[in-house]
Amino acid sequence: MSVSLQLARLLAGEAAVVMGTEARGASNTKAKRELGWTPRYPSWRKGFPAVYSALTVADRPKPHRAPRTSRSPG
Repeated sequence: MSVSLQLARLLAGEAAVVMGTEARGASNTKAKRELGWTPRYPSWRKGFPAVYSALTVADRPKPHRAPRTSRSPG
């Protein structure tokens, strides 16, 4: 899916557009080699949807519950 740059700027902001269109990728080879680090997800293609879906679930509004009222004998 693709959108125009103008629409992307409106929806995501200039920084997100620059990161998505102009920023270079980075390698984690050195961290793996020197630190013994292992990424949580095997690729950004796997990680991005997993992290994004977790964030959108966490950001959903919580259902509003009506306060309980005590019933007094009457």
